[in-house]
Amino acid sequence: MRKAQLKKKILSVLRGQKLICLATLANKKPWVRLVVSHNNGLTLYVASYTSSRKIKEIQKNPAVHVVVAKDLSSMRTAYVQIAGCAKIRTDRLVRQKYWHPYMSKYYRGIDDPEYVLIEITPEYIEYWDSEFTDPEIFTPQKPWVRQRVA
Repeated sequence: MRKAQLKKKILSVLRGQKLICLATLANKKPWVRLVVSHNNGLTLYVASYTSSRKIKEIQKNPAVHVVVAKDLSSMRTAYVQIAGCAKIRTDRLVRQKYWHPYMSKYYRGIDDPEYVLIEITPEYIEYWDSEFTDPEIFTPQKPWVRQRVA
């Protein structure tokens, strides 16, 4: 039950459109930038230009780190840190699902070859709250790993 409650708290932070910090590795050093994300459960989606530096970095090394705050108006807000694996998505259905009108300022439309999505699948999540001095840890079950039945 505790894992389900923690997952609910994490989802309350991730839910909706968020300004997040996304870190990739460039020349063996972390590179962090602000991006807009949308979630589908614990999975995050970030729009990007195909030719961007972050896409090239993810193609070399898909390990990423993300920080998401629940509310940017207070330093006492809950937030999560996610270590995950990024995948570049170019399929039309996914690009259509996460298309938003504001994106037309940057892309010619859903079929613009420069428009791709970065799909971030969490491998390890820390939930931080101002009430705790240590994070609560959540490790999502990988869909390809079967749980042992006792």
